[in-house]
Amino acid sequence: MITSSALLDHKTTSRLPSERDIANDIQANTYLLLHPLESGEFRFHFARKVKQPDVVEKITHRTPQEQAWFKDILLARYAKMIQAGIFPPSTEGWWCSPEYCGWWPICKPGIDK
Repeated sequence: MITSSALLDHKTTSRLPSERDIANDIQANTYLLLHPLESGEFRFHFARKVKQPDVVEKITHRTPQEQAWFKDILLARYAKMIQAGIFPPSTEGWWCSPEYCGWWPICKPGIDK
């Protein structure tokens, strides 16, 4: 979701991420790169699946320098790794399945399962 002052992402979870995880979240960087805001503000809204469900907001900011580093350094490194075939697939989530992953037939987890 986009507001005039922040980007918002809604998630469900049973455990909240740490402040460090929020500060280093690549999804926030990516969304702010695609839709820059002067404030650099990104808000996560976590709907917690706990005994007493609630919603917790975690806010992070990205400076122009952090965004430049993400775009010019980190994404460039990722692109080189992918082109070289050394970018490891992420096999720890729901997406690692024949239903959700187009790479499943040639990926080691897919071959092994």
